[in-house]
Amino acid sequence: MSSHSSDSEKKLKQKKVKVYTRQASAEEIKMLNTVRKQAETLEWTEMIGDDTDPINQMKFAICQDFIGLQAQINITQVKLAEIVGVNRSRINDIIHCRFRLFSLETLICYLLKLEGMSPRIDKRISDIKLLTRLS
Repeated sequence: MSSHSSDSEKKLKQKKVKVYTRQASAEEIKMLNTVRKQAETLEWTEMIGDDTDPINQMKFAICQDFIGLQAQINITQVKLAEIVGVNRSRINDIIHCRFRLFSLETLICYLLKLEGMSPRIDKRISDIKLLTRLS
């Protein structure tokens, strides 16, 4: 029995796998080139540094608030989009901290729609309201 299983193992090792390939069509090549160009221009998750201006720091902080809320209450991007009144791709941009795609005013408007959903969000809104009263 042992020799039979070793024979089977030898046959499996000797068996060659055939790989079939085909030439991509002109349409497929065009589509792949389009996707490649789009991928090269995509803005991925952005970070901030010490030299980031205060407006972008605030925009980044608001994006972080969205991320914190999503994790805290286990809410989907789709549900967040419904609450905020935007499509899911906008929420995805926020969750990936693509803050340069938004004005500060827009992010604040989105944040205001989340009031009462978490203490962190409420604190940020309170701070923003205080700042706007001071200016």
